[in-house]
Amino acid sequence: MAMFLSPTLADVDEALGENATNGTNVTFHGCLPSWAESGESCPYGSGVHIPFGSFTAPPSPGLSVLIAEFYSVLPFFAVLVNVFLICKRRRPREVLWLLFSVANVTFNQSMQLFSGQHRPASCLTSCGMPSGHSCYAIGLLLFVLLWDSVARVPTGDEPTEDERRTCRGALLTCFLLPVPWARVHLGDHSERQGFVGSAVGAG
Repeated sequence: MAMFLSPTLADVDEALGENATNGTNVTFHGCLPSWAESGESCPYGSGVHIPFGSFTAPPSPGLSVLIAEFYSVLPFFAVLVNVFLICKRRRPREVLWLLFSVANVTFNQSMQLFSGQHRPASCLTSCGMPSGHSCYAIGLLLFVLLWDSVARVPTGDEPTEDERRTCRGALLTCFLLPVPWARVHLGDHSERQGFVGSAVGAG
């Protein structure tokens, strides 16, 4: 059961060793793991494919796995909420949030193709370095917090607006900050991949 929930250093070393021995295994099909190349089913469970929210679902999930799966799909719903706010409010702030997210994800995917590093214990066949979920979650969180800290438009109702910013920051922190942990816990990324993805998002 433990092998389904969290990757080990041996898993990461094995993936890195395969890259070093056979060369970077990057194709239009992604960084195919050995089980996919041989036409076998994924030994870690099943892959759930959602835009901005794909993850590996272990066959016998416990509570921590269900929580990790919940956090793994949050980026998808965050994009939907962002688009909804753009359509409703028609303000440049939400548009900039979305543009930042798109640019961040595009840059991260380019880095994944360049690194060609496998995922440690995942049913996803795309490259794993750096973590796209971590990049998006940490990047959006810091961008919105920074935006709220410097965007001070006089409205005549400053206490209420400050309360909204505080509430928004607290909610985003609760929803986005655990995303890197969730990706590592499901085996979709190693700790290093999660850390690098978070660093890219923060940068």
